[in-house]
Amino acid sequence: MRVQNHHRQLPEIERGAHFIVTIDGRQYEAFAGETIAAVLMANGRFPSQPANDLPGLAGFFCGIGICYGCQVLVNGRLQRACTTRVEPQMIISTQIVKEEE
Repeated sequence: MRVQNHHRQLPEIERGAHFIVTIDGRQYEAFAGETIAAVLMANGRFPSQPANDLPGLAGFFCGIGICYGCQVLVNGRLQRACTTRVEPQMIISTQIVKEEE
């Protein structure tokens, strides 16, 4: 998770490499080692459509990949935002639409 840059009681934070990812067509700053969920939360974003069968459930709940509430599309493949680390040039979509059966 991303934490504040400086606090007088904490040691200086060392971040990973800086790069850009695309989320829903907009570019966002990310750092190596962060999860997609961390980048989304740092920018006030959350998954918009649940990919599971629980109506209205979208967001970050368990944080360990069990609930599937944070699924996003990463380069066209479903991934859990809370367990997937960002990589340079990732294209992420929070708009998950289930196909009609």
